[in-house]
Amino acid sequence: MPEGKNIPPELQTLKAAAWNKALESSGTAYIFEVRARRLGKRLNYLNFLGLAVPLNVGAVVLAYGTKAIPICSAIGVFQLVVFAWSLVAKWVDRYQHSVQALVSNRSLAQKYESLAKEEPAGLLDYRHRLDVLDATDSAQRAEDYQQEIREAETRMGMHAGLRQYEMECAGCHITPIRMEPTECGVCGDFPKRWVR
Repeated sequence: MPEGKNIPPELQTLKAAAWNKALESSGTAYIFEVRARRLGKRLNYLNFLGLAVPLNVGAVVLAYGTKAIPICSAIGVFQLVVFAWSLVAKWVDRYQHSVQALVSNRSLAQKYESLAKEEPAGLLDYRHRLDVLDATDSAQRAEDYQQEIREAETRMGMHAGLRQYEMECAGCHITPIRMEPTECGVCGDFPKRWVR
């Protein structure tokens, strides 16, 4: 968070709040980026299964006749189970929300960052603009919380935000330079497989 020169304390507090909201929004965007990537892969596999299984079943029946029907039935049951799992787990809905949340939170982070860097015309104007952004942020958070963000994802998001804005973690007092999990209960302790 860049320091301002001769900025009144009230304005410094508002600028610090804008930087913190930029960090949080950026971290949330990262959480949904990881989710979208994971869910996108699952949906690609599901689409592949939807095409490959019937083609393979048809080829096996053509090649081996009715003797292959038990094997084909087992393959078909496997495909149905995976498809049912995707419906129950709402992969498509969760993927769509993840992409939307990624875009919205990135946009919020950029707006907060721009506001934090700005030389304000006055305290009241700055507070009003921050309040308007906060209202948009609150609405987005309400939608995001419905997606059941896990604590480990929150720590991963914090790590990503601290890394992006080159800020020190309040827990471990380290500024992350890579997206690698640590033992920190604030910005670490998330599965390594979640990050590239």
